[in-house]
Amino acid sequence: MSLLAYCIVEASAPVNISRSGVGNMPVESVESQGLRMFISRAGESVATTPGRDGALMFHGVIEEAFRQVAIVPFRFPTILPDESGASAYLSDHSAEYREVFNRLRSMVQMEIRLQYKEPPASPQTLSPPETRIKPSGTEYLSRIQSELTRLEAAANQLQRACGTLAQDWRQKASRRSMTCFVLIERVGIRDFQIQLEDIAVPPELAVRLTGPWPATEFLKNAYAESRESR
Repeated sequence: MSLLAYCIVEASAPVNISRSGVGNMPVESVESQGLRMFISRAGESVATTPGRDGALMFHGVIEEAFRQVAIVPFRFPTILPDESGASAYLSDHSAEYREVFNRLRSMVQMEIRLQYKEPPASPQTLSPPETRIKPSGTEYLSRIQSELTRLEAAANQLQRACGTLAQDWRQKASRRSMTCFVLIERVGIRDFQIQLEDIAVPPELAVRLTGPWPATEFLKNAYAESRESR
């Protein structure tokens, strides 16, 4: 029977999964090369469980494991053919995962999202569409660059505020927003939250702090490629 893979932990890590998995199937595990993969004998249950419900069950298992130890989560759904396939996967990627756990065993990922608030209505935006003057391409690009510069300045301010609590920092920008990924020690979560409580950013920006999450943004490319290939 095919297996639904949830996540990987170190075999020596004390983890207990008390809840059922997708389709109310029991959560079991497969061990190899010092690694442990949590799985369900999903088979038809993945196909018959509605997408949102299945995803919620899947992430519930991941969250329970992550509350206890460092994990490397799979995307939903990642299907393996059987136990032999799961063992072979662990054996083939054991060096990669051991390196991951050596680096990230005590770490978690916090996320800071910076986003422009909706601009207030102006006489121009309230005027009829046919009377509005559209900006030129150069003006539009200049405005985007200016917005990005302000986002980067705010992100730099937050990074400085994190100080030595931030073991690593990554950031990704999109239109009118930026997400900062911060790698910190699991034991430092509360200190990190306190450190950022009173940091002021420009009034046009909203700040949202979330986490902790598994440190997926700080995994190396080999791991990411192995996930995407499945």
